[in-house]
Amino acid sequence: MNLKKPELTSVTIDISSMKEMDASLLGFLVILVVWKQITEMKVITQQLSDEARRAFWTVLNNGMEQLKSFSLCCAFGDSRFLLPVLSNLPHLNDLAIQDNWKLFPDPIHGDMVKTLWMADYVYAAEIGMELDSGAFHQLTDLNLISGARFCATLLHAVQGPLSRLTISTTFAFLDEFRTLVVSIVGSEDQPRRELKHVSLGFQNCWNCFVVDTCWAVLLRLHPLDLHSFDLEGRFYDDTTQDYRITEKGVAYLTSEWHNLRHLRMETFHMDALKTVRPMQKIIL
Repeated sequence: MNLKKPELTSVTIDISSMKEMDASLLGFLVILVVWKQITEMKVITQQLSDEARRAFWTVLNNGMEQLKSFSLCCAFGDSRFLLPVLSNLPHLNDLAIQDNWKLFPDPIHGDMVKTLWMADYVYAAEIGMELDSGAFHQLTDLNLISGARFCATLLHAVQGPLSRLTISTTFAFLDEFRTLVVSIVGSEDQPRRELKHVSLGFQNCWNCFVVDTCWAVLLRLHPLDLHSFDLEGRFYDDTTQDYRITEKGVAYLTSEWHNLRHLRMETFHMDALKTVRPMQKIIL
């Protein structure tokens, strides 16, 4: 089989399925260096070992500059080891990070919530220091499934003409929601006007904030020029009251979205038994 034929443009590496992982991975990555037609790479792993990190650093720094798309499914926080070298790829315009981070949003996992929240805080701080001067100058598509602070910090570092953004996360505090929205918008003086498509899915931790408090935060997105906006919020609390965004609120949110072609906003309640109840649905 001729693996250099031009139609072979993408590769998926499932590290968890490799036997003698480190030796196999290094050998495979070295072969990839000569396949200059490869523009898309997806990596699946339960955890990146030190040897695997070094192997990816070596290859991504030497010979994979043609990559346009990179996707990483990994343990929470492992992506921080590769983000600095990925940010140096001159043609990378599509980045997806999906980790196994999740805040258990119920009281019985209180200690787990605190541990994961602290990890999110620490990893976000590390990325903030590594990418403080700005990164990903060609990035147009970003897909993140991770901790709220991690997502906000990485998004803040992106300097490219981002046009499509997808985020799925869990909020432990209303301030995390606020910080993420600010990172989506960019600076007040120069909002991300290139950003046309935003999809935001989230749930909150038990009783951390009620639905009506989030609308004022969400309205901060109005300076953008969105063509499509998807929102799915799952509110985990013990209230039986529905809080709905008003027509006036929707009108203000979309007041600068003159080219809007698609709007979907759905909210749900989840109770202590994990019963999901639809609360509000808006489709325009």
